Amino acid sequence: MDKLMQIRKELQVPKSHYNSFGGFKYRSCEDILNAVKPLLETHGLTLTITDRLECPCNGWVFVVAQARLMDGECVLAVTESMARQPESKKGMDDSQISGCASSYARKYALNGLFLIDDVGDADMQTPAENPAKKKPVDMTAMKTDKGKAFLLAFGDPYAAIAELQKSKDVTPEVEDYIKGLYRENSKREA
Repeated sequence: MDKLMQIRKELQVPKSHYNSFGGFKYRSCEDILNAVKPLLETHGLTLTITDRLECPCNGWVFVVAQARLMDGECVLAVTESMARQPESKKGMDDSQISGCASSYARKYALNGLFLIDDVGDADMQTPAENPAKKKPVDMTAMKTDKGKAFLLAFGDPYAAIAELQKSKDVTPEVEDYIKGLYRENSKREA
């Protein structure tokens, strides 16, 4: 465990990507892997990541990623994370949809294993902690493409609302609008 603790102390993975639609910085699974590989080699550890599919409720398919850190034959730590795989996503084929869910689940399994905190920086502070970052949600934008894009990106209204709440002040009006979009899309698909 000393080796794992040392890697956790040494590992630096900056948020080097920017999502212009959502207005936030992020790190990818690949960023984490590129940063941790030299540290694994230095400490003589092996990292494996595997995926499996689960359908726990309502027919939704979840990709469950497991990150396993080993020192020779000894398992030091195992973490798992899951991501729901949407039935469809505009502009993507089935393999791309699965790949996105896998990457997301793997990223959060690695975050758990190496104690990478996605909420500990200024970009993710609540408005009370960082008043300069407080931005009210623009309902005009929400009622055009932005609300629809959040719904498509996160698959269900509650995930879209949760994602919006990370960086913006979400009003009940916005929540109702996203839920209404979800109901409209569900009716069209039926």
